[in-house]
Amino acid sequence: MKPLNFKERRSAIFKFFMAFVPVVLMSLIGTVLFSKTAREHTRYIKKQYKIDKDKYAEQASVGEKVDTVLTLCNKLMIEEMNEDQYRRTQKLISKTIDNALNYDLTREKGSPYNYILKEAKEVQTVLDTTRLVEQEYDKTFKQLRICEDLYAEANNKNKGKKKKNGTKN
Repeated sequence: MKPLNFKERRSAIFKFFMAFVPVVLMSLIGTVLFSKTAREHTRYIKKQYKIDKDKYAEQASVGEKVDTVLTLCNKLMIEEMNEDQYRRTQKLISKTIDNALNYDLTREKGSPYNYILKEAKEVQTVLDTTRLVEQEYDKTFKQLRICEDLYAEANNKNKGKKKKNGTKN
């Protein structure tokens, strides 16, 4: 036996499903799209984090190398070193600068690190030139002292001879 309102009831159920199914379907599609977008966003954030982390690590490394170069340049200017120590320190500075110039960060045009490192190379050249001039000056000064001593010694001998010759008259 069928109920009397079978057609009306069937029509009401059909209308309900026609209203309910699209809402559920759109909710499911929205949830799937939201999950997919969230996953893509998470991947993007992780990738960006890695890029930034590498960039900051590179900046820290280059900054440390610049600090090392400046410290060694100050050491060259302040401390008295023998020739071997001086050459080893200069070689260490050169290696550190060359190593720092190999980073992508220092290859960028207008990079402050690039400018600082090139200036450090120029200072290194000036320090070498200054050292050579100081060595030449010291050598000349020593020769001058020797000449002054020889001249004073010769003068003392001549004065002694003149005094001996003068007392005989």
